[in-house]
Amino acid sequence: MTTPLMSASGACAPLAARPDAERDTNAAATNIAATDAPAKRLLMAVLRVAVRPALCGDCWRPFVPSMPPRGMDRQGRMRCRRRKAEEALGVASWSVRSIVRDRPGRRRVPWPRLVSFAVELASSVVGVHPVSGSYAGANINRGDRPRPRRSEADRPMPALAFPLPLRTVGPPVVAVSSERRVRRKHSRNGGGIVQCVRKTSYAWILLAGLALWPASAAAQSAIGGQVTDNTGGILPGVTVEASSPELIEGSRIAVTDGQGRYSIVNLRPGLYSLTFSLAGFGTVVQENFDLPSEFTAELDIQLSVGALEETVTVSGAAPTVDVQQAARVQVLSREVLDNVINTGSPWTQAMMVPGVSMAGVDVGGSRYVNDLQLEARGANAKHTTVMQEGMALDLLALEGVPVMYNQDLATQEMAVQAGGGGGNAEMQAGGVVMNIIPKEGGNTFSGQGYVGHTAGGWISNNYSDRLRQAGTTEAAEFNKLFDYSGSIGGPIIQDKLWFHESLRYWGAWTPEPGWLFDDRSQFFNEEDIISSVTRFTFQANPQNKFSATLDRLNKRRGPYIDLPHEARYRGQWRATPESAWIQSAFLLDDQRGPDPETARNYQNKGQGWHHAPYWQGQAKWTSTISSRLLLEAGYGSSGVADCCSDPQPNTVFPRWSQNWLQFVRKDDLDRNLQFDSVQDFTWNLPGERIMTNVSYVTGSHNFKTGFSYAWGTAEQHRFNNGDIARIRVRDGRAYEVQAGNYPFIRLNSVAETGWFVQDAWTIDRVTVTGGLRADWLNGSVPPQRVPDGRFARGRDFGEVTCVPCWGPEWSPRIGVAWDVFGDARTALKFSTGKYLTPTTTALPNRVNPMALTHFNLPWSDPNGDSIVQDHELDFSRLPPNFGTRRLDDIDPDLVREWNIETSVSVERELTRNVSLSVGWYRRAFHDILFTDRGYEGMFIYNQNWEAPGSFRAVEVVNPLNGEVFNVYDLASTDLVGQVDNLVTNPIGHTGVYNGIEIALNARLPGGGQLISSLTTQRKITGECDNRGDPNGDRFCDRHDMNRYNVSLPGGMQVAYDGVDFKNDFKLGGFFPLPGGAQFSLVLNSVTGRLTGDIQRVDELLPVNWVITRNTVYTADGGSHGRAPTCQGATINGAPCMPGMPVIPDMVQSSITVPVAPAGTIHQLPRTNMVNFSFQRIFNAAGVEFRPQLEIYNVTNTDVWYAEASTNYTSGVWAQPSRYVLGRMLRLSTQLSW
Repeated sequence: MTTPLMSASGACAPLAARPDAERDTNAAATNIAATDAPAKRLLMAVLRVAVRPALCGDCWRPFVPSMPPRGMDRQGRMRCRRRKAEEALGVASWSVRSIVRDRPGRRRVPWPRLVSFAVELASSVVGVHPVSGSYAGANINRGDRPRPRRSEADRPMPALAFPLPLRTVGPPVVAVSSERRVRRKHSRNGGGIVQCVRKTSYAWILLAGLALWPASAAAQSAIGGQVTDNTGGILPGVTVEASSPELIEGSRIAVTDGQGRYSIVNLRPGLYSLTFSLAGFGTVVQENFDLPSEFTAELDIQLSVGALEETVTVSGAAPTVDVQQAARVQVLSREVLDNVINTGSPWTQAMMVPGVSMAGVDVGGSRYVNDLQLEARGANAKHTTVMQEGMALDLLALEGVPVMYNQDLATQEMAVQAGGGGGNAEMQAGGVVMNIIPKEGGNTFSGQGYVGHTAGGWISNNYSDRLRQAGTTEAAEFNKLFDYSGSIGGPIIQDKLWFHESLRYWGAWTPEPGWLFDDRSQFFNEEDIISSVTRFTFQANPQNKFSATLDRLNKRRGPYIDLPHEARYRGQWRATPESAWIQSAFLLDDQRGPDPETARNYQNKGQGWHHAPYWQGQAKWTSTISSRLLLEAGYGSSGVADCCSDPQPNTVFPRWSQNWLQFVRKDDLDRNLQFDSVQDFTWNLPGERIMTNVSYVTGSHNFKTGFSYAWGTAEQHRFNNGDIARIRVRDGRAYEVQAGNYPFIRLNSVAETGWFVQDAWTIDRVTVTGGLRADWLNGSVPPQRVPDGRFARGRDFGEVTCVPCWGPEWSPRIGVAWDVFGDARTALKFSTGKYLTPTTTALPNRVNPMALTHFNLPWSDPNGDSIVQDHELDFSRLPPNFGTRRLDDIDPDLVREWNIETSVSVERELTRNVSLSVGWYRRAFHDILFTDRGYEGMFIYNQNWEAPGSFRAVEVVNPLNGEVFNVYDLASTDLVGQVDNLVTNPIGHTGVYNGIEIALNARLPGGGQLISSLTTQRKITGECDNRGDPNGDRFCDRHDMNRYNVSLPGGMQVAYDGVDFKNDFKLGGFFPLPGGAQFSLVLNSVTGRLTGDIQRVDELLPVNWVITRNTVYTADGGSHGRAPTCQGATINGAPCMPGMPVIPDMVQSSITVPVAPAGTIHQLPRTNMVNFSFQRIFNAAGVEFRPQLEIYNVTNTDVWYAEASTNYTSGVWAQPSRYVLGRMLRLSTQLSW
């Protein structure tokens, strides 16, 4: 028999008239603690919408007494409010039970736990914790024996929390103290009501959550653990409060669940104070707990029975081993970023992380303004994910490749993960994951500044004998490098509205070897970036937090060279020794690369600070609906507008004019020269995304699901003089024209959808995270139109849809982390999962009827005027309707490329503040996407692409070693125009990566820190089954290169070694010295890598032979000794003789064939880079100054990161075209206040 909700008079019955309310509430809460079914989570959300209006109805008002007396002090007023909230809860929980169980004329609900769910929902509204079996202080009883209770005056009012661990289970949370949540609205009669939200608003929120789930959320930090008594018994109902000045709301609170576990999530990195309290037990305070970003810290606490006033305070150190996440995340804190010598570039900063590699070498920030890319564990830059608080910053329309120029002083911390793993299903790709945690400001005004400068005379000359012997041109003296940045942040309204603003202007004017002006002066790449980042954080009310960030950037590259036509073209050129001389660029004998006056473009030079074609912006809302239910939504926009390359003045001419025909780009492949023209192209790459997620978490069981939708457009404009991409010249003769379907204006659109669900269970000392992800990709081509061109007629195309329509692509993942000894010092981890290779506009590009198309036409200047004229070209070789139809078809059985990453690792805290990690990582690629360059009529035969009759085999002599082997040329000129390229998943294309990483992290005495790692790795690829190019199948399988032992004339053998493992060693840290001084060191010893190749990772350098119609056998190997010679061989049934064409009656204009397995006879030198700095710290008037001396490339190494040609018979084969800057000195000053 229950007490009626309404009295006989129709008024609400007083709380004292219902003595069973508290008892039944405790019993219902006990049931909640004992269950954790997924159905409960969904039902709880639905009930919350239905129950909330009952809590806000007319019967609520009489039981919230008037405001506390005016004379009462602040603490007394808070105690009074807490008591009144408890009374209100009693009404709420009693009314829910009455409605569900005892409503007259209604059938009893068959699920008893529905009552418990409703009580939990009602309790969360007013700030209590049903998991602890209490409303505002009541505790779950262990057995039937009640525990001691605090007095009404001393009973603490617990705050709302959202217990949710980091990354493996959920996004950040805005949790608020209950002192703010239970707020009063004053009425005229002095009474008040608890402020409630309308039913409809929460209904819309939940409907939005069901419709839009996120692909990624802000994965920050969490603190979790278990609380026990001094006998080892678990303690439910313990209030855990985490407070820090890093939180705009001041503190977050959680309560231990039925297993005694708690979890506080969405914590920003910083120092925390944690308070553990339970009625009848002594309070424990853990102070100075240093929490890194993207880290789930395990903190187990033991409470002892004691007096109410007893408090035990302990000091905490930063945890070193994450025993709950299976993935390993390296945190680069603000302390590390400020103290370890680095250039302020996220790419070089991430290079400190084990397993991460960078394509290229950056000395002192000289290449920061270029698009450097990160790679890890066999995954190239396409797999890299860069986020800001969990929201992606990639350019969606540019294959998702990150193009980011981060402002260092706008970053609080940076968390870098070298691969996927961990069972987390939020990420689509499994490459490098970089999550940037921005500064928010704070309740105190603060700021930072940095000024650094390097003058030209502060760099040593590292042009060595090795570079000279390789034929590299010496670069001129460096010009300058600079970095000026500052930031300021603070409160606009204390505890309510914060701001942070940062500005940066940085750049480098670097020389390019061999790039010379006509007066022999050195060409300098004048590159700089101007950027501003603005961020606001707004705590609208205790439940809702909003943040917004806008990063606007202008990347400029030059120089801008304003010359009249006559001064720009004052040289002469002829197509062949028999041709006439015509006006052309003035070229020097030792000149290399693009001619500065005629073939080098610029970008945004002359534009002011207001011009910002790059942008990244995002807005985010986080709402704590209840103590366990979180809603998060966000919008992001990023892109590039009207960018990125403009030809110099007077180098682009009106169509069909004489200059337009004459001044086309020319490439001298033997000299590595480009001159006379450069392509004019413009990008517009807008992209947008929305995301939202819903999470439900207890201390030991965590569930999360999410959805995101992103869309973008890639618009590209390209124009070339003569509608010719280039004239190719070799051995002093023009032999080929690369015709293009200019003018070219292309549009591609893409929409990407992702959904995931994941759950994590902590069972004793084991945390298991399982996730499932589904992805959809929809590409399309909007309607397009361009006028007539020289080689292609005018085009007017309608929309092309569903290129591709992929999805759902399912990606299951699992991760296990085991706290081996239960002391949070040793973790054994395993994870495996499927990841997709990101792709966006690549396939629409393939089938876009407006696709940029080039076709090589033979040309040898038959009339001798050195100008390409229509009657000199064989237009019949062009494919039918060249440039007016798609040249690539999509295999109807095409599937999306994917890979499986598996890892096993162990992490151990060796001593306090020192941890060691050892891990094995494997990645296997499947269904690799590839465009087979084929011809009509080819078909699949015996699982290989074959074309009987399409090719003829011609024996040739290998210029490398005299080996006789077959090269395949098209059998007939009739096949030249029958292009039938196919985008497919070749059977013979594979890739497998294996690597072992050993990492050491240490916090040194006195405040220093050390990060060190050793990685040994190998990736082996197979690229066989090239349908339209049988020559590409030579040495295509690199899994066992020892099989490629070849016989030479005379019976000799050449044995090729297999692919070796490569070792990378890294060391970075800072070390305090006496007297306020400090020393910093970074050492990278890594395998040589070419820059700018985002398609390959740790790949081997090819050694090719480019054969043209003009290629003949020589008697002596030519001037460089690598031209083809006969070496006494017999080929095609006759003795080889000097002067013979290598391929008689050659049909194709050029053929590229490997002459040795990649990486066997040529490798880049190892890069050993050492950087260090000295600084002295001064403090005056609240400002910290740090003047410092930075030295980069201490050993003055001469390694290079680009080569002129991979063609073995070229005069510039393997010739370094770009090498690193020498020893660089920089003077700089940091300040903070």
